[in-house]
Amino acid sequence: MKRLFWLAVGAAVGVLAARQLARSARQLTPAGVAERLGGLGEAFQDFVDDVRAGMAERELELLAMLEEHGQGQAVKNRAPDRDGKGEY
Repeated sequence: MKRLFWLAVGAAVGVLAARQLARSARQLTPAGVAERLGGLGEAFQDFVDDVRAGMAERELELLAMLEEHGQGQAVKNRAPDRDGKGEY
């Protein structure tokens, strides 16, 4: 009876180890790596969007401060457009 018990325990451990190895091997395949990095690309895009929104908000704040001091129109005329072209 003891031998049958240890045979069953060994078989269960072997099956669990094989499943874990297969799962680990799947993560190392190109499809597994892409699956893990898929969420990273979305997170990075969200970060970039947040940074751009913050930059635009800060730009408006700075232009408002310059307009209070009478220099806003001169800066707007020299500032590059959204496509990067300006009078610089």
